[in-house]
Amino acid sequence: MKSDSFISYRFVIVNDNFYPWQVFRIFTIRSGRPESSAGIVAATLMETGQIMIQDRPQDIFFMKLAFEQARLAAAADEVPVGAVLVDSSRKVMATAHNQAISLCDPTAHAEILAIRAACQKMQNYRLLSSTLYVTIEPCVMCMGAVIHARVERLVFGAPDPKWGAVVSVYRLARDNRFNHRPEIVGGVLEDKCRRLIQDFFRSKRTRTGTEVRLTGKSSKSEG
Repeated sequence: MKSDSFISYRFVIVNDNFYPWQVFRIFTIRSGRPESSAGIVAATLMETGQIMIQDRPQDIFFMKLAFEQARLAAAADEVPVGAVLVDSSRKVMATAHNQAISLCDPTAHAEILAIRAACQKMQNYRLLSSTLYVTIEPCVMCMGAVIHARVERLVFGAPDPKWGAVVSVYRLARDNRFNHRPEIVGGVLEDKCRRLIQDFFRSKRTRTGTEVRLTGKSSKSEG
């Protein structure tokens, strides 16, 4: 069910544990009215305060800004990931997109660049009460930076089944051995974010195949 009146997230947190959104797929967040037995469970958990889902239209707005950053990365032939960092008053502190290739820096992921810029702007190595929006689930390196910077909320678009360190491969945000565990919201503009990165790599494979046919040689691409 799709409607401008509803906002649905792919992942929820119940009692500090992750559950796939599919468990609570048919659940009307705005009205709070369940439409299935799974929805009844979700509604009960929400009423008791055990489920962390909030109707936050600003998440859509800021994810759109991050998506525009990802498009800039794609235009520069970088892996299309974009990030936006906002403070507690919803003011943008930094925007960034992947620049690992152009900067010859394997750490120049969108999240890292946004965190660095925000820290410089705030003149503080902690980003308390901030929210990081990123189009693709962060990797281990970027999640480490999120935790070290004490980012309060992490909102991502599409999961990354190969590198994701939030819910897909690792779950660093829920590791009790860390002294900071950010709130996680996933699946915001998921289809749009996934489509952009899939189209990017599909195009690169097509270009590589054409090059092989024309020159008989293959060039390796960043992936």
